[in-house]
Amino acid sequence: MRPYGEPGPAFDWLDLSERARKNPGAVSNNAAWRVRTNQLIGSVRISKEHNPNLVDMANREGLAINDTYYAFISIIEKIIETFEGDRQRVFREYAAWKESKLNEMSKTPGLVEGLKEKGADSYPSENKGNKNGVNGENTDEEGYSKHDYENAVLELDNERQQKERALKTMMLYSAAGVMTSTFSHEIKRIMSNAGSRMQQLRHTITRLVGPEGYKGNPIFDPFPIINQSEKVDMLLESWLEVIMNAADQSAFPVKQVNFYQAIKEIADSWAPLLRQKLISIEPIRLVGEKDNCVCNMSIVDLHVIINNFMLNSAWFLERASVDERKIQISIEEYSNKIVLVLENNGPPLDRKFENNPERIFNPGETSKTTENGEGTGLGLWITKMVVEDASGEIHPLKKTNGFGLKLSFPK
Repeated sequence: MRPYGEPGPAFDWLDLSERARKNPGAVSNNAAWRVRTNQLIGSVRISKEHNPNLVDMANREGLAINDTYYAFISIIEKIIETFEGDRQRVFREYAAWKESKLNEMSKTPGLVEGLKEKGADSYPSENKGNKNGVNGENTDEEGYSKHDYENAVLELDNERQQKERALKTMMLYSAAGVMTSTFSHEIKRIMSNAGSRMQQLRHTITRLVGPEGYKGNPIFDPFPIINQSEKVDMLLESWLEVIMNAADQSAFPVKQVNFYQAIKEIADSWAPLLRQKLISIEPIRLVGEKDNCVCNMSIVDLHVIINNFMLNSAWFLERASVDERKIQISIEEYSNKIVLVLENNGPPLDRKFENNPERIFNPGETSKTTENGEGTGLGLWITKMVVEDASGEIHPLKKTNGFGLKLSFPK
């Protein structure tokens, strides 16, 4: 694609350098990789006969800038993007394989777990003025004992866990912001009702006479207002429960989790909210033994996964032309893994992801269009990061009706 490699007036006429600056990640990472000018070679053949609206500039140094030129550039960019995705898919798989092999050979995870069980963090770490260290231990040339190094390993591991917790907390707060935006209409209605509730209640209570209760005109009966207020409070409570359950500190530690029970509790907390949008969550379909649906992971990871799917489902189902809006959750229990399938009967995957469905997990990729512009395209990217952090896999389902995700986690 001349004149790459030949600096001049038309050098980098596709602005590949600008694309790369916006997405500077390596080809093996989770973000969308962009090719550099020195990593590509090709040719584009055009003719005046078949492209009459692509005309030369008067100085013959390039093509005239018009609508056809922009369409021409856009087509080439999409072709390059296809090749980028094809190349990145290979390198992602290679990077994941390489990391798994390095983890297999590394002694660090086993060493850290052994130190935690041993309780090395309780050892004294100071051995000043004692050539043999604390309690007569041998020290190295710098004066550090074996216990000092063990404490250092544990401190670094604790620091890593704190950073992971901070990152997941930010993910949850981000999801809470998206949730607020998705249910903004319902929240505004709640605020409106709350604003007039006390005034109406006060107005009717003043008409109550004596301990026998209200005997006056039914128009001024306070109980219908109280009942309505209770419904509003219940809805608000459900909304807060979804957010606060995920932010509970007990949800962060990695531990043995009953997959079925945890997901059922999250789905139950979503049910009242989704009913406001006429969306029903069908009973969880279980294949296998409920008590055996146990894996080692953080509950907060499940909150991130389920919350994001529920948010996306609510947005798309509200715009779907279906008689009933449904969400289906399936759990399949096997000897070595647990498979989670999340589905809704909304619109299928957007056509722009047809040739490469895995693109939906790239940051910035979205098919949401709102009054304020497009969606962030971060929800599924965060979900994929969480799933892979739990040593799992996630892929979109091939469906002509509705949308679905298939996730698997090792036991």
